[in-house]
Amino acid sequence: MSDIKKSSNFQHEMTKAGNINFFLGAIRQSIIDLMNIPESIISNAEKNYRRNLLLKEKGNLESGVYNPNVFWGRIHEINLFMYFISVQKPLLVSSDKSSEPGPDIISNGTYYESVCITLGKMRKKVNKFHEIKGLFDYQELLSYLLPMITQSLNNKVAQHKKNLSRFTQIESSKPYVILMNLGELYNYMFVEEFGIGLCRVLVGADIPTIRVNHTKRIVENSFFSHKDTYSKYNGSQISANFFLNPNNSIVSAVILFDASVRERYFDNPIYLYLNPYAQNPIDPEKFESTGYWYLEGNQYVFKQNQNLKIQ
Repeated sequence: MSDIKKSSNFQHEMTKAGNINFFLGAIRQSIIDLMNIPESIISNAEKNYRRNLLLKEKGNLESGVYNPNVFWGRIHEINLFMYFISVQKPLLVSSDKSSEPGPDIISNGTYYESVCITLGKMRKKVNKFHEIKGLFDYQELLSYLLPMITQSLNNKVAQHKKNLSRFTQIESSKPYVILMNLGELYNYMFVEEFGIGLCRVLVGADIPTIRVNHTKRIVENSFFSHKDTYSKYNGSQISANFFLNPNNSIVSAVILFDASVRERYFDNPIYLYLNPYAQNPIDPEKFESTGYWYLEGNQYVFKQNQNLKIQ
């Protein structure tokens, strides 16, 4: 992956994504999808509650008020509901109306928690990159973006541990999977081929390397080098080994939906990252994805599939 991204295309993408019509269109489509979900999955009362929250956000946007946490998180959840329905998997949705504790989705004995990343306090600092004319250092941009991903994952770990300690109905023996969309980061960050971009925070993937036998003039191996930390914009070091941290063994896997929230998830790449140290592992053969990452011997490798069917 190149460290430089062309600013002209980048500005075009951000202009399109930042247009109010993008946000209003996403809300309209999400409301339609939400209200078409069978009542056997989500009650009418719950659907109306969620619709009213989106309608409130629509009014805010039309008045020039932008609340990213409401917009991105709510629409990501509805996209996930539609995805589960599309692959015909059983779906139990937690009630936001009654502040029901626990994961966002339960399916086939597995807990699923959604996360859609927003720029938060870093919005102004990150936005400066699409104002640059010409080229800029992509690694510098990553020093802002990667910590947001790590923090989002850490927050979900802390939330699940808190739920496990407070609510007896949430079982520690069940797998726990984080369902991620890059949200506001989608037009800033390369997911890269095979979704390697997320491996930069999960297992410390760093620089693509090719090992050449100079005498025989053959390539012996190709791989990514590893580093334990990456640099934050302020110079501090952040762990790049999310899966290697024993505190995160409650996470069975992370699934990345590489799509805009206005796109159908099942029409776009979906990457499954298995935690090799999960206390409740999931069987990769029960998942059909664009591809999944798993531990083979002492190497974290990618295996390509077709379509993800969460089971």
